[in-house]
Amino acid sequence: MSTPPIACTLKPGDFQNRLDAWQALSDGWLMGREPISAGIRLIFAKAPGVAEAAAELLRLEAGCCPWMQSQLRPDGQRLLMDLTGNDPEAAKAVVALFGPPKA
Repeated sequence: MSTPPIACTLKPGDFQNRLDAWQALSDGWLMGREPISAGIRLIFAKAPGVAEAAAELLRLEAGCCPWMQSQLRPDGQRLLMDLTGNDPEAAKAVVALFGPPKA
């Protein structure tokens, strides 16, 4: 089984729309970031509509970035989103895309 290339298949206009959607979710609900094995964990406030918006973004990302894996799960009053790469270079790309962990 071959490893998918580390590349996004979105066209420029679609990329900007996706970036705007991530920014809206992050601006309203992102509580923090932390490193995890092979990627990064985004921590969101657990509030109405956040899980649905996050799940939709992850569904869309799976279509254009097959080299990235994701998991979304509740954790008390938080929503944890794990984003990982399928190899060390993909893991670096995930961290570069979604920002280094906040200190």
